[in-house]
This record gives sequence, C-alpha cells and structure tokens, in this order.
Amino acid sequence: MWDETTARRGSNEVASCLFDYIKRKSQEGVKDIRLWSDNCGGQNRNRIVFAMYLYVATVFGVRICHRFLEKGHTQQEGDSVHALIERSSKNKVIYSPQEWYTCVRWCKTSDQPYEVVEINQNDILDFKSILNQYKWVKNEDGDKVKWNQVREIVVENSQPDKIFYKYDLNEKSALCIDCSKRTSRRVTQGNTLELRKAYGESLPITTAKYKDLMSLCQKNLIPPRYHDYYKNIKHTSAMSESEAADDLERKKNKT
Repeated sequence: MWDETTARRGSNEVASCLFDYIKRKSQEGVKDIRLWSDNCGGQNRNRIVFAMYLYVATVFGVRICHRFLEKGHTQQEGDSVHALIERSSKNKVIYSPQEWYTCVRWCKTSDQPYEVVEINQNDILDFKSILNQYKWVKNEDGDKVKWNQVREIVVENSQPDKIFYKYDLNEKSALCIDCSKRTSRRVTQGNTLELRKAYGESLPITTAKYKDLMSLCQKNLIPPRYHDYYKNIKHTSAMSESEAADDLERKKNKT
C-alpha cells in the first residue's frame, strides 16, 4: 500500500509490486510463476509489465505465465478482500494513510491477518526505461501483435528474450515475438544495474484536493495533530510527466 505522494497507480507501480513478489518467491526456490488478472490495459496488460517479465525471467531464472480473465467474468479473490476492507472501514474514522495500513491489517478477524507491504519510493522501479531495449511490434511471422487482445503471456527462462502469447486460451499453439534487439545491452542473470528508481521526490497532489484538505483542517474536521502532515504536502495544478507518460501508454495499448 502507498499514498499518492509516494507513487501513482500506473503500470510502473504494478510492475514494481509484481517484481518484488516474484523476487521474493524466486528466493524461496519457486521457478514457475502463474498469474491471473483482469484486462486493464493501463495496469496489467501492457508492455511495461511484459518488459518486467522479460527482465525477471533472465535475472531470477523463472518462468512466467500470465492469463487474462474473460471480460464479464473477472471476479477473483482480490475482490472479496476489497469488499472486506470496505465493510471493516465503514464505521471507522480514518485520518491518515498510516491508519489505513492498520485498518487493513486488522480487518480480517478470522485466520491470519492480511499482509500489508508499505511501499516507499525505493520500491517503485522505472521499467519504462527498459522498454526501448525490446521490440514490440511484429511477431516471428511478421504480423503485428495486438497487445490489447492477448489472453495469455508466457516467458520461458530458457528463452527470456521471447514472449509466447495467445489470443484465445483454447488455441493449441502460441504465437511468438522475439523481443531482442541486437544493438541493445543484454540483461544478464544477477544484473539489476539497468533499473533506476521511478521517482526521486515526493509527488504533488492536485491544488484542488489540497484546498479541500486545508478547508477540512481549518474546520477541525481533521484533528489538529494531523494538520502539519497535510499542510506540508506538495500540490500542483499541472499534469506531471509521469501522469502524461501513463496516459500515453494507455493510448498505445488501445491500438
């Protein structure tokens, strides 16, 4: 979990969380990672997440299989988690991100509590920066890859420069795109030097939201002990470069 001064909700963030999960599992000896998700192009089904898969297949020596659920049939365990959090927080007064973390940790009264990972900016890596190291347009047959229609992605650790994909899960054989570029510096096992941090400083909220928060503080609807925290939040009325890049990536994935 993180608040909007730490990171956005785009493909870099999703890729970074998946990267951390895959890294931890690979350290436990897991070599076959299977993922299911909905079809959201801005977060899940996009080249930035797929570039991360190419990267981890080499660096961690894992096999990745990511399948995208049928539209209209995307309900999964995460939806019940969100519903429980919503019910648990309904009658609680929460004033800060830290209180949200605590609420989520303890909203489950039976079995083990949810594991909450508090994300900071060191955890958000810039996978967009390695996009140009790979080819994304045409598969090995010379046909254009329709990324917005892909239903399954597989990256084999034995062929970490290739993505095997299907438009239909019932297809017996997968199509393949060789993403390698001869002129690009190759990612090698154990080499993580090519990844940089996505953000170097706290992110601003919108000026309109900041004014609303200040109004709540002035009316003491937010208790005084939280005022300094909210007063010191950066704010701006302009779209950031990161937001603009995310918007551009979403448009690309629609083509």
